[in-house]
Amino acid sequence: MKQLTFKQYRQIDLTIFCLLTAVFEAIATYSSNYWLVFQAMTISITLTMTCITMVRWSSYAIAPALIGSFVYCLVSKATPKQFLIYCGGSIFCLLSLLVLKHLKKERVRTSFAVRLAFILTTYLCVALGRWVCSLPFEFSFNTILAFIFTDVLSLLFAILILTLAKNADGLIEDQKSYLLRLEKERLEEQEENASHPF
Repeated sequence: MKQLTFKQYRQIDLTIFCLLTAVFEAIATYSSNYWLVFQAMTISITLTMTCITMVRWSSYAIAPALIGSFVYCLVSKATPKQFLIYCGGSIFCLLSLLVLKHLKKERVRTSFAVRLAFILTTYLCVALGRWVCSLPFEFSFNTILAFIFTDVLSLLFAILILTLAKNADGLIEDQKSYLLRLEKERLEEQEENASHPF
């Protein structure tokens, strides 16, 4: 059987994460619209999936970020202006890569403080992006506060899920480093078996 190339593996992995984001975002948005209809808050899975994908594939995290925002707007029956604000604002999540590079990817899994800083930065970057995209329609500093506080449940959900998933082997880990680690472990196991054939 032909082995997957790194590029093929990345494409498959990203496709899976994008599909999961679309499905779970639709469920979360529909549930929020039904259960939180009178509340000024929403819950979204997109932040969680974006953060996980960013650790795994860096800037490719833009894919689930955009897909999640699009599905959120679609299920919420958003206006064209809201589509632009939410989808355009999602692009700003990439700014948190600067923080991620400084904090080191592997520490997102091992340190709660680093994980919290990374998730919070991504969250605030998206809120900032949405505010920037809303400026042509309405110049107000109160708008950015609205974007921050209406999505706070999504922030708490992302912190919870990434903390629970930190021990899942390879899930919250740079995938190039993960595959190299697996290969190293495989070679070490082969050497161990060769030195002790019986």
